[in-house]
Amino acid sequence: MSKGRFLSYLKPLDFVIASAVLLLGLSIWLFPLFKKGSDRLQLSVIADGKESFYSLSENIDISIDSNGYEMTLSIENGDVFVKHAECPDKHCVKMGRISKEGEAILCVPAEVVLRLISEKGENIDAAAG
Repeated sequence: MSKGRFLSYLKPLDFVIASAVLLLGLSIWLFPLFKKGSDRLQLSVIADGKESFYSLSENIDISIDSNGYEMTLSIENGDVFVKHAECPDKHCVKMGRISKEGEAILCVPAEVVLRLISEKGENIDAAAG
């Protein structure tokens, strides 16, 4: 069967249905790329053995003094990043922005852990032992 003869069997509605299926599949595939999820996440900050929680819905700067080092972290449009740190290696500043559940920024000299978790306590960490 030649290509031209096959196309003659297709009706305009067939093209509409094929296009709709293609668009649906593409949107399902691309949806996670555009989903920010900041409305259901919160920032967990562990410093000096204490844990604090912050909403990602506000744009704020937070000052932390831990293990003799000062650092400033920033929540901006649902992203979290370390704006300034006094630690010698500044790896926490170089780690950039985090915005998805489970992502974390660590500052070993200051003993600070910044981690994005679910607001509903749905973040599950398990250890077998």
